[in-house]
Amino acid sequence: DNTNLTYITLANSKKLTPIPDGLFAKLDNLRVLDLSRLNWNHIHPGQISPRIQSLRLGGTQLTCGCSLAWLVRLDQSEPVLVEGATCDGVNLLQVPHEKFECSQQDYVLIIGVVSGAILILILLVVLVAVYSWYTSHRSKYACDYLQYIPCEE
Repeated sequence: DNTNLTYITLANSKKLTPIPDGLFAKLDNLRVLDLSRLNWNHIHPGQISPRIQSLRLGGTQLTCGCSLAWLVRLDQSEPVLVEGATCDGVNLLQVPHEKFECSQQDYVLIIGVVSGAILILILLVVLVAVYSWYTSHRSKYACDYLQYIPCEE
């Protein structure tokens, strides 16, 4: 039964890819999460337990940007201790707040990427549907003129 875990460390797991959102959501007793020295550039709130009291990020090289604004707010809040958090090699609390502001350009980029991904998915679905229809009806419309098989009228 993992629900009683109070401390989890993933420190030094260099090959670990970012964990999915909600992984720790059901761990009501989790208080300390150690994500030190990972090869991650970003982290988002869904990856962290909502009841966490200490988040250790020393040596994890995060990239400054508006996606880390939540972490700055978390670091400034009283009940949660964020240890060793840096972005672009600078302590999180020493980075100018402008680096965490989301500009309109950031939103346009996010909307563009999401829209592009949706369009690609729609195109793939249409292509699969057309290909499926074609393969199921191919014999009905096939003519083999070399073997003198007439086309169906």
